[in-house]
Amino acid sequence: MNRLSPEWSARLDHWIRTLKEDLYHPLGEISWEASFTSEQLPLSEAMKLPFRAVRPGEAWGRQWEYGWFVSTVTLPEEAAGQRIVFEPGLDAECTVFVDGKEFGTYRADWVTERHHFLTDNALTVCGEPGHTYSLVLEAYAGHWFPFLQETGHTCTGPVLPGLYDGPDEAALRKVIRQGTFGIWNEDAYQLLMDVETLAGVLDSVEPTSLRAAHVAKALKDFTLAVDFEQDAEARKADYRRGREVLAPALAAHNGSTMPEFFAVGHAHLDLAWLWPMAETYRKTARTFAAQLRLME
Repeated sequence: MNRLSPEWSARLDHWIRTLKEDLYHPLGEISWEASFTSEQLPLSEAMKLPFRAVRPGEAWGRQWEYGWFVSTVTLPEEAAGQRIVFEPGLDAECTVFVDGKEFGTYRADWVTERHHFLTDNALTVCGEPGHTYSLVLEAYAGHWFPFLQETGHTCTGPVLPGLYDGPDEAALRKVIRQGTFGIWNEDAYQLLMDVETLAGVLDSVEPTSLRAAHVAKALKDFTLAVDFEQDAEARKADYRRGREVLAPALAAHNGSTMPEFFAVGHAHLDLAWLWPMAETYRKTARTFAAQLRLME
């Protein structure tokens, strides 16, 4: 077989884990002030609400409730020339506003990879020390919907009265964690994407094929090219070298009889699936703002 041996597979898994640990380096904490309401408000009206300081560990959000969180972030000297992202520390899906404009979304807690929370939320790709950003997040505490007892899947149709008892509507549903802002390591992220793509290819192709042998060798060579036990700039240089090692395997073409595939990014909006129309409007703002920013 041309798949990786257990020893090489374990080595590759460790290199992937370590790459993920080098994606984000916090520079400072975000201190939030918040106001909570069941009203569905535009940004201009929400800013008239009474705000108070909130701290990590504080619970908030009854069913159907919105939390408006405001803060500012001023970049320190270490941010110079760096891509800066933020992790708000809110356990809820949010509409994000930066400097008074729709910015995008902070994804809901169904995201399993921590870095998926961060990649979209880049305040700048070239940080300027002393620059201040105004952050506003409209966070939705959510609402209860029934799950099928046999499978744990969401009910997509009517349910018998009394069969599915919801939680206490007055109970607080969310907990504030510590928000941070910091440096996003794009070199590490792009290398991670290359490695995980080829690892997926290796899991999919015929294990005794020449293609599997080429991909397996590229992944081995990547682990030999990247030394994590260096300072940040030397690591970045190795990450770029690692991408060069993987490039030929990524550039390989299928045979002449294979179909050609095209991938197009998209977003979809469920108009009123497990939330009311008012929440769909907010999802529209999140989605469109994020897509326009990513296109830019």
